[in-house]
Amino acid sequence: MCIRTLVMCFNWFSIGFIYYGISLNTDIIGDNPYTTFVLAGFVEIPGRILALWLLGYFGRRTLLLGSQVIGGAALILSVIPEISAISLTLTMLSKFCIAASYSIIYLYVVEIYPTVVRNIGIGISSMASGLGNIISPFVILFANYWTPLPFVIMGSISVIAGLILPLLPETRNQKLPGTIEEAELFGTAKYNPRQTDQQDAGLDEERKALLKDNDSNPEKNMGNGTAYGSL
Repeated sequence: MCIRTLVMCFNWFSIGFIYYGISLNTDIIGDNPYTTFVLAGFVEIPGRILALWLLGYFGRRTLLLGSQVIGGAALILSVIPEISAISLTLTMLSKFCIAASYSIIYLYVVEIYPTVVRNIGIGISSMASGLGNIISPFVILFANYWTPLPFVIMGSISVIAGLILPLLPETRNQKLPGTIEEAELFGTAKYNPRQTDQQDAGLDEERKALLKDNDSNPEKNMGNGTAYGSL
């Protein structure tokens, strides 16, 4: 779970870092800062809608990997063309992919962590994203050394985040883990949710038998201190 948590947190950090890194620095992209700002917000709409639609046909890991790598590569390539229109198009493609990544990872993080620590896992991941949000306004300062450097840094982080995603299991159409022990085996050949279901069913039958015994022998249960609430 430690490695999976680090991979998930790094992806959250990457998405928050690049999303706000582009959003807060639209004035240096393209010829008209107002047009760029509007486009940066507009491309999020189809990006999020497309991501939600594709989630019904492809796995979460596959989609997140693709959006991270394509978005990062587009951001790196945007610094090469001397024609501002091409550079702007590639940057907006990156924003499109990062917006899609946001929609995908919110679902993916819920399915990765087991029930017993799901809230904690989501909280840690969100904190990693917040760290990226905090750092993003300062990335533009690297332009003092080399103008394209901020976009190269953001794009590289996105590509790296995507390439380490195979360390996480695919969760689509899978029975999600309920305990940390199950989460450790989730995505491996040893993961057997049916065995857990059988164990749960056995426990349910045992509880029903105890309840039936309590109903049939109330005086006996009062004498030995058995309480319904302990079941």
